[in-house]
Amino acid sequence: MINSVQYNNKEGVQLSSEGSPTTQFPTSTVLCTHDGVLLRKGSVEHIADLNTSGSLSVISYDIPRRLYIEWRPNDSILVADDSQDWAVVDTIPRRSRTISECKAFNIKATPETIASNKPRLIRTLLDNLSSIIVKDRGQVICFIQKVDNNVNSEFFFQHGNADQFLKSMCDQHIIEHSCSKLDGSAEYAVLNTETQQLKRTFAELNIEDLKNTELKKDKGWVKNTWTGLLVTLPDIASGVKGSVPRNYAMRNKHIGNNDEIRSCNSNESQSPVEGELENVKEEDEKIVNTLPDRPMVERIKPLNEAQWLEFQSADGSISDVAGIKNLIFHGGIHYNLRAEVWKYLLNYYQWDESEVERIQRYKQKSKEYYTMKAQWLSMTATQEEHFSGFRDRKCQIEKDVKRTDRTLEFFAGEDNPNLMVLQGILMTYVMYNFDLGYVQGMSDLLAPILSIQMKHFPGQ
Repeated sequence: MINSVQYNNKEGVQLSSEGSPTTQFPTSTVLCTHDGVLLRKGSVEHIADLNTSGSLSVISYDIPRRLYIEWRPNDSILVADDSQDWAVVDTIPRRSRTISECKAFNIKATPETIASNKPRLIRTLLDNLSSIIVKDRGQVICFIQKVDNNVNSEFFFQHGNADQFLKSMCDQHIIEHSCSKLDGSAEYAVLNTETQQLKRTFAELNIEDLKNTELKKDKGWVKNTWTGLLVTLPDIASGVKGSVPRNYAMRNKHIGNNDEIRSCNSNESQSPVEGELENVKEEDEKIVNTLPDRPMVERIKPLNEAQWLEFQSADGSISDVAGIKNLIFHGGIHYNLRAEVWKYLLNYYQWDESEVERIQRYKQKSKEYYTMKAQWLSMTATQEEHFSGFRDRKCQIEKDVKRTDRTLEFFAGEDNPNLMVLQGILMTYVMYNFDLGYVQGMSDLLAPILSIQMKHFPGQ
């Protein structure tokens, strides 16, 4: 049997179990799989499959995205239970006719034939697991349940290559190494969905490459401060609400001995940047102490709809612009008015324009926008290949749009259509002002404006 670790194979998987009808699951992606894996421990309904070889996989199902650990048996191999050495027993078992053969020869299918055509799977939702323990020189892995910290299932890897399976999961930010033991045992924490997404985002930033580059340079305290920030970014990711912290407690009852080395709890030496940061902090305090006292400004109520209507003339133009700006400066704008007033503050509308003139301006701006949008939408792959300026700006926009704050309801979710709207506006601005094009941070400025405008004017 040949070992294999595979990635990103799309397939529609049809799943069933003994005594239950077949169910068609959504399209799935096999993130990683490993052959030659023996079931050592499992639930009561899978007792007949103990000591049977099979394949262990991590599969992602779409809509909604869920990760599962699945083990599929291979009935042609059975391993003796009294030894860890593999022994092939009855590799050519008695063959029963398949259902298709029974139909071809007009023979009634036996219960054994029907049962043999039902795949016996062990499927576990990854969110229900708290950790994965690898022991016995990397040949055995245990899946630990989150609800009671008991063993969910245990598998023996024929060729002792469990590390390949775990490494593929680590590379895809599904699990994270937490601690190790002198005897070679180790524990991996299962990351929740939110932390997995955040880890993948940090991986796209190539933080490790930036850290290595910065460490080779000598730029004084600026270099040290930047390096210190990069070092702490992964810790920030691990500190997200609901994620598993870096310091995990080993479950000794599943591993055996108490002579573990908590590599994650080891006392780290003081960072060399801390002394430099302390000096900077002292200098900042000296500057702050020399500043004059901040004047007390009384906060008033935000600009409301009644006040806004008072400033509007009969033809729809706005009077006393200075008075409006003074109210906004001291009190802000009521949430329900922001979508309209922001257009004036951002010079989309002119204060002295009538309602008729604003309608004409809106039609003109819309025509200009969709004309420029059509320019980049119609660009072919060959054109992009020979247009490095456009290609680089497009790549940067796609990266920044993915980093948009997903805690906002308007941009929440993996396949949120509002993200595509955000990307489309930024790409159209590139065509409008190609000399400037796009600079990092524009997406963060546009995101709140887009959120407010589309909530109040979804058709625009």
